[in-house]
Amino acid sequence: MMRGLCLTSMVKSAPEAAHLFYCLCLSPSRQPRCHHFSALLLLLLVILFFRCSHADAASNVETIDLSQLEATRVSAKLVGTMDNRYVNESSALATSAIHDGVLWTLNDSGNRPAIFPVTLDGSLLGSSTSVGISIEGAENFDWEAMTSDRKGTLYIADSGHNFNFARTTVIYKINEPVDLNPASSVPLLEKIPYSYEDQSGFFMSRNEFDVEAMFYSDHTLNLLTKGWGDSISKWYRLQESQESEEFGNVARLVAHINFGKALITGAEVDQSGLHLVVLAKRSIWLFTRNALGQNWFTGKITYLRTRDIGVTEGVSFYGKQLYISNEAGQLYKVSLESFYPE
Repeated sequence: MMRGLCLTSMVKSAPEAAHLFYCLCLSPSRQPRCHHFSALLLLLLVILFFRCSHADAASNVETIDLSQLEATRVSAKLVGTMDNRYVNESSALATSAIHDGVLWTLNDSGNRPAIFPVTLDGSLLGSSTSVGISIEGAENFDWEAMTSDRKGTLYIADSGHNFNFARTTVIYKINEPVDLNPASSVPLLEKIPYSYEDQSGFFMSRNEFDVEAMFYSDHTLNLLTKGWGDSISKWYRLQESQESEEFGNVARLVAHINFGKALITGAEVDQSGLHLVVLAKRSIWLFTRNALGQNWFTGKITYLRTRDIGVTEGVSFYGKQLYISNEAGQLYKVSLESFYPE
């Protein structure tokens, strides 16, 4: 029994605990020496350890109710469709900070770790035989979100959570590719494995930790859960050190947000840093603040509704236009001219 307790003290996160359990009890080399009772006992100790060692962060954060906002109808115009031979499920969008008229997109799980430059009419940039720029040292387990710091750095979140057990979620940091040649690749600047401060145990509900929306703002990476089940999205934040320019490894819970039964699939901040957009199917929330560093919820919040344009996944600003992609690779444009202050 004491040996089992020592083993649990060796690990510091639920994903590490899951890996330790596999190595000790489930790997082929261990199975002949691991009795079923010992395996179950160790798993129970690991689960109890993490449930007891994590504070109840959820009880100390505010809940923001946006479900009663009155909607304003806006038009979404189809501007093009990406070539599905290369982009079979556009799961994110980010506007290029160094290439005019270029958006970046990526594929969902099971595809190679690559990003794709797209023009504003949905055309993929590349040769007739190859498109996409690979990211060295990265893996695409379940890429779901991408954001830009608007200075030439991109962040890609491997943050999908389609199963009810803990896994290591990762954010990849890269310099935006200068060369759009599809034969090129870019190295990783930083690999940021992270966990959520209120996650505990080997089993994790998909309803709580499935993230498809991320945005960079005020030296933080912000993650919004999709809001399965109770329709409440959780907002997490990873803080960047201004000295080392590195991020912490624990995503702190900032708030619960009631978006009114919407499933959140995208988010992005514009070039000025004063406008934030959050995306769901047929729904857009536009947050406007007066100064950098100001709380997004102290300014104006506008709720917009579009017609059905499919399962929308990616969203990004280009000037005062909003570009939205869906799973089928269709690219839409929404004008925000009338919603920007003069």
